[in-house]
Amino acid sequence: MEKLTLKYGKTSVSFSLKNEYYEILKPAKIEPVSDTEQYLASVIDKPSGCSAFDQIFFADDRILIVVSDITRSTGAEFFLPILLQRLNKAGIRDSQISILFALGIHRGLTDSERKAIVGEEVARRIAILDHDPDNRDQMEYIGETLRGTPLLINQNVLKADGLILTGNITFHYLAGFGGGGKALLPGVAARESCMAFHKLVLKTAGYGTKPKTYAGQMENNPMQEDILDTANKLSPDFLINTITNTSGEIIRAVAGELREAHNKGCNFFMNHCSVKIREKADLVIVSCGGYPGDVNFIQTHKSIEHAFQAVKEGGVMIVLAECAEGFGNSTFLNWFQHTERESFLQNLHTTFEINGQTAFSTYLKAKAVKIILVSSLREEDIISMNLIPAENIEEAFFRTEDFLDENYFTYIIPDGAHTLPIYEAK
Repeated sequence: MEKLTLKYGKTSVSFSLKNEYYEILKPAKIEPVSDTEQYLASVIDKPSGCSAFDQIFFADDRILIVVSDITRSTGAEFFLPILLQRLNKAGIRDSQISILFALGIHRGLTDSERKAIVGEEVARRIAILDHDPDNRDQMEYIGETLRGTPLLINQNVLKADGLILTGNITFHYLAGFGGGGKALLPGVAARESCMAFHKLVLKTAGYGTKPKTYAGQMENNPMQEDILDTANKLSPDFLINTITNTSGEIIRAVAGELREAHNKGCNFFMNHCSVKIREKADLVIVSCGGYPGDVNFIQTHKSIEHAFQAVKEGGVMIVLAECAEGFGNSTFLNWFQHTERESFLQNLHTTFEINGQTAFSTYLKAKAVKIILVSSLREEDIISMNLIPAENIEEAFFRTEDFLDENYFTYIIPDGAHTLPIYEAK
């Protein structure tokens, strides 16, 4: 049998399937750009939907560049020096430029992580700030979105004369796509704003999420509408978003006016990273594409969400996710004290937390299919989430034997974070 290798953290896992009925689901193969710096420079210099870079920013401007944290692979170390070069050419000194990490409610970064993201040279030259969602002194209230989300935004964004957003376009299991205006909401918003924003996904009555809140869906998605409303209020001057492969190599980039550039990138991503399937499988084996896609369970859930679209009800998923940093939030596991759907949802409505929504989504999937998790998490914690722990891939296969018939069909997804199966019924 063919030997298969999937990424796991910063290493990999190899295995062979006993059953010959399987298919590998992965995006269309696109080679990374051959000369990254030259390619990015050309994208920046020919923006979509806005004036040329040197006509947007001027010598006296104070510039803020919003950058993603360590959970996103954006290629910032390549495009940031180009942005600085263009800003310097416009007469803007390094002392007038700051970088703000759009952490949302994620943890703060270490010095080494900041340097890894922006590159050693940029770290030496430019003032670097971490967004802190719990520091109210850092925030300023600018009103509400049309859907009622209170917007408390990092003051550094409001003080800037020129605002540049950066990020990475990938699927987002609720907002449709990442990148774009997510750098602002939830990226640089207060915790209160982030909570209200994410709560938009819940139905006001009944169970579950609103119809248009799923991966790949932009039109009439209330979360995406809230993001765009926020962007309209803050008026960013320029956007650059990249699309990367599982190795973090850039395969495409878009730049220019936020809406036009982001839509262009999302269309490309949807066309090349979604995979149409005509049947669902008895077994799905999914890797998150390794680190940082499986840095914690909350990030891992994105791959679980995508893989879930390809498995039959009552089927089995094997998830390879190291989760070296645990769950990603100290209160995440607390949600699983709710063992009944009604209780879970009631508490989610009354005491909403972002990680609570992720926990509820995990809960629903674990009720629909068997999820076997190969990770570094504690066995008792995995069991508390209604998942099945396995120390390694061999044990995971052993555990499937109780749930699968002899002639079962398997999908293998090497990069769950970047692969969205779309079921098209025959």
